[in-house]
Amino acid sequence: MFNILLALVDTVPDIPRFHTAIAEWLFAFVFILFLPKRFNRIRTYLLHGAFFGIILGFQILAGTMPIEFWILNMIIAVMIMIAYIYTTNKVNFNTASYFIVIAFTMAELAASLEWQISYFLQVNIRTWTEGISIATLIIIYALIFSLAIVLEKRYRGRNFQLDITRNDLWSVVLIGVSVFSISNISFVNIDTPFSGQYPSEILYIRTLVDLAGIFLLYSQREHKLAVFSNREAYTMQNLLDKQFEQYQQSLKNTEIINQRYHDLKHHITLLRNEEDSNKKEEYLNELEKSILPYDTQFKTGNHVLDILLTQKGSQFLENNINFTCVADGEYLNSISVLDILSIFGNSLDNAIESVKSIEEVEQRIIKLAIFTQNQLLFIKMDNYYVNQLNVINGTYMTTKFDTPNHGYGIKSIKSIVEKYNGSIRISTDNHWFSLMILLPINN
Repeated sequence: MFNILLALVDTVPDIPRFHTAIAEWLFAFVFILFLPKRFNRIRTYLLHGAFFGIILGFQILAGTMPIEFWILNMIIAVMIMIAYIYTTNKVNFNTASYFIVIAFTMAELAASLEWQISYFLQVNIRTWTEGISIATLIIIYALIFSLAIVLEKRYRGRNFQLDITRNDLWSVVLIGVSVFSISNISFVNIDTPFSGQYPSEILYIRTLVDLAGIFLLYSQREHKLAVFSNREAYTMQNLLDKQFEQYQQSLKNTEIINQRYHDLKHHITLLRNEEDSNKKEEYLNELEKSILPYDTQFKTGNHVLDILLTQKGSQFLENNINFTCVADGEYLNSISVLDILSIFGNSLDNAIESVKSIEEVEQRIIKLAIFTQNQLLFIKMDNYYVNQLNVINGTYMTTKFDTPNHGYGIKSIKSIVEKYNGSIRISTDNHWFSLMILLPINN
C-alpha cells in the first residue's frame, strides 16, 4: 500500500507549497479583519508579516519531509493559523479555533480550485506555465477572498459573530475534519468509493468536497444567524408592545396631569388659607406622593433603555428606591438590542435586589450614569448595600437561596463586554457596589 501511495504522489501534481502558504495566511487574514484587535495598528501589521513568514517557512519545510509526516504537518499548519488569529485578536481559544476551521477549509478550496484550473491549462497549452500558474492564483484567490469579505461583513453587521458556544465549535470541527478526510482520501488510499484514480480526477474530487464543506460550514453560520434573528425579532416585538403601552400610559398621564393642573388651583388656595403648618406639610407630602407615579418615564436617547427603565420604575416606587439617571444613551445604539437588555436588565435587577432589603429607606439608592470620554463609553451603576457580599475567587456570586437559578448576571455582563472589546471593573468601597463598564466607541 505504501508503494502505491508513493507512486500516486509522484503521479499527482502536488500544489506548490507557497500557493498553500498564501491561501492559509490570506483566509486567516479575512477573519482577523473583522475581529477585535489585541494590539495597535503598527504592531498588528508586524504580526501579519511575521506570521506570513512563519506559515511560508513551515510549508517549505513540510515539503521536504517524508510523506509519513503529512497528517502531522497538516495539524501543525492548523495550529499555526490558530496562533495567528489568537495572537492578533482579542478572542479566546475556542473562538479562534472556530474561525480557523472555516479559514482552513476555505484555503483548501482556494488552493485546490486554483491548482486544478492551472494544471488543466498547463497540460493543454504547455507554454507559459509559470505565468498561467501565477495568473490563476491571483484570479481565484481574489474571487474567493472577495466572497469571504462580503459574507463576513454581513455577519459582522448583526453583532453576533463572537457568540461562539462549545457546541458551535464542535459542529464546525466535525464538518472540517470530515471534509478534509474525504477530500484527501485519494492521497492515502485509492481503493475506496470516494477515491480517484487519475490526477485530474483526484483534484476534481478534492475541489468538489471542499466546496461542499464550505456550503456546510456557512449553512451552520446561516442557521446560527437565523436563530439570532428570530430571538432579536421576538425581543423587538416585545419592546414595540412595551413602547406602545408606554405611549398609551403617557397619554393617560397627560390627561391626569391636565386634571391635576386644574385641581392645583384649588389646592394652592387651600394651602394659602391653611394656618396649621403641620397640616400644610402633611398635605404637601400627600400631593407630592400622588404625582410620583407619573414621573417614571425616561428619555435617555436610546429607546430600548428608556423602555427598560420605565418598566423598572414601578419597582423603584414600590420599594421606595431613590433612583437617579444621568445618561447619554445615543452611543448605545451600536450595541445590539439583546445585549442592551442583558447588560442593564441584569445590573438593575441585582441593584434592586440588593437595596430593597435595606431597612433604612433613605439608604435605598441606585445611580446610573452613561457618558463618553476619549473615545470610550462609560456605563456606571452604583448602589448602596449593607449585606455581606458573596465573593469566591474574585467572582461575585448570588446571595439568594436558590443558587442554581441565579448568579449568572455578572457572568453574562462580562461575556457581552468582552464581545465588544471592552472591560469591566467592580469596586465595593464604603458600602457602595460600583459596576463600571468601558466600551470603545466605533465611529
